[in-house]
Amino acid sequence: MACAASTSAAQQPAQWMVGVPPVIEVDETWLENLQVGTARIGRCAAALVTATGLMATSYTCARRHVRTAWSIEHVPLDDGFYAQDLFDERHVPGLYADHLVSVHEVGAGAPADSTWEDEEGLMIYEVRAVEDSARFLAYAYRRYGDVRVVMMPERSVATFGGDPDEGTYPRYSLGFGFLRAYDQEGHPVVTESYLPLSGAGVTPGQTLYSVGIREQVPWISTGTVEGYAYNGTWAPPYTTLFGLYDLHFSHGAGTPWEMPASWLADRQHMDLSVQLSAVSTVLCPGSGAPLVNKDLEVMAIAFDRVSAEDAWRCIGVTGAGIYEVLRNHYDAGMLVAELDEEGLDEYAE
Repeated sequence: MACAASTSAAQQPAQWMVGVPPVIEVDETWLENLQVGTARIGRCAAALVTATGLMATSYTCARRHVRTAWSIEHVPLDDGFYAQDLFDERHVPGLYADHLVSVHEVGAGAPADSTWEDEEGLMIYEVRAVEDSARFLAYAYRRYGDVRVVMMPERSVATFGGDPDEGTYPRYSLGFGFLRAYDQEGHPVVTESYLPLSGAGVTPGQTLYSVGIREQVPWISTGTVEGYAYNGTWAPPYTTLFGLYDLHFSHGAGTPWEMPASWLADRQHMDLSVQLSAVSTVLCPGSGAPLVNKDLEVMAIAFDRVSAEDAWRCIGVTGAGIYEVLRNHYDAGMLVAELDEEGLDEYAE
């Protein structure tokens, strides 16, 4: 398994999990590895997906913060952005990422709902009450003050469907983005704790788990990939690239479903049967949160939620879809090689 154990043991009880009970047995080490593979970016969540500081989050979360990486006169996000090598990754002034490195229980006398940092501002510590204030958990975060933009899809496909589709499903948005955390010496962060991105695709009925940020506290939920009844028909458990193109040709130019010319030109190069978005009964823990399988592989990145059958469901852009467009639309071979755990050597050349 690519996700290595963290440097400290978190005493995380199973009672902390919310939502549908897991259908497989998990232990504290498994829960710890899930937690320490995540990070906070502002009020959003992100997944560390490589050992070299690469973070996957939702497009809306990334876009909210990264505009300052360019001058006001030229923000190329509408046309998308991809750094061909490390030197092209764009520093975002004022943005930092908090990487969760440990969770442990503390005594009842701890100052609840408190936050402090070390003298250098490199570690952030928080104490939060759980179980009706009967217990207290302490969270330790490693703060990285150098965050850079690696890749952002074109705005029209990242927010495909625009306002009419927001909060609805089926969805066809390519709602992800990649950022990278750097250390104080200006090098990509090296970490043993990460959650590799899977290109295998989800399966109906598959159990997924997630950890994200809700009111600044990390929490875990679990659910299954499944469709549901709506509008007299049935919403599928996942959508495909076929649907993306179908909506473009069905609605036409000048609509929220219009695709860029470059995507139309690349249509014959992509496998349109590949999954794009998936919906699950996971209680969506926040935009940008990873949805992982039992092997701690990221199957999707959460970007929206939908109310269905009197319950909230989580919508994520799949790892399978991300891999497909990186390979066959963005020609992002070096980024794919890094995601495939081949390291940064070629990427940095």
